[in-house]
Amino acid sequence: MARRISRKGMRQDEFIEAALDTGEWVEKHWRPVAAIGGAAVALLLIVVAWNGWGGHRDAEVSRLLSEGLALYTGDRPVAGAQPKAAPATGRPAEALPLFEQAARMGKSTPRGQVAAFYQGVSLLRLGRASEAAPILEEVAGNASDRPLADAARGMLAEAYEKAGDVEKAVATYRKLAETPGAAFPPDVALMQLARLLEERGRTDEARQVLKEIITKNGGQGASATAAREKLEGKKAGP
Repeated sequence: MARRISRKGMRQDEFIEAALDTGEWVEKHWRPVAAIGGAAVALLLIVVAWNGWGGHRDAEVSRLLSEGLALYTGDRPVAGAQPKAAPATGRPAEALPLFEQAARMGKSTPRGQVAAFYQGVSLLRLGRASEAAPILEEVAGNASDRPLADAARGMLAEAYEKAGDVEKAVATYRKLAETPGAAFPPDVALMQLARLLEERGRTDEARQVLKEIITKNGGQGASATAAREKLEGKKAGP
């Protein structure tokens, strides 16, 4: 798994280094990433957005965002917990108001946009997909950083899916897969699309998407292998 990135006190050059490491990890390990869903992909990609940030943004927005990320990722210790006990778990309910405030104060700035992204992600993680969707839509449409916009679209597809708007989820995954230069791995978007279609009983459409992955990659590579395995599994099934 990619190394944990400490958000507190990190210098810009360290963010850039972490961004590059994360991008390489996603490229090399996309199959397990695809298996755990779009949210994980987006959260891995989102660190790339730190790359372009300068050092002159509002200090309070930075503080709120850092505090929110510490809560969201579980980096902040829970009162009364034993040191180095069980692995930390995130606390999105506590992080949410910090992200909301940072997004409001930093509106239209890069840090404010990332705060809005995590506001939407936190809502989604808390089971409030219908509230998350419009926030993620705004980030996807207005973010100045391309990886951030693409990560928001990945999360938006999941928000649509969980809110019951399957057609919007399908269209969003398809757009991610077909947009040239998208930071979100196209094959991951297609695998998520195939999964969604299969789960909704649209088996023939799911098979076509899997065949599309194989054809696009010339039958070679990890994505084509994964798609072929899924197709063969369907043939062997009842």
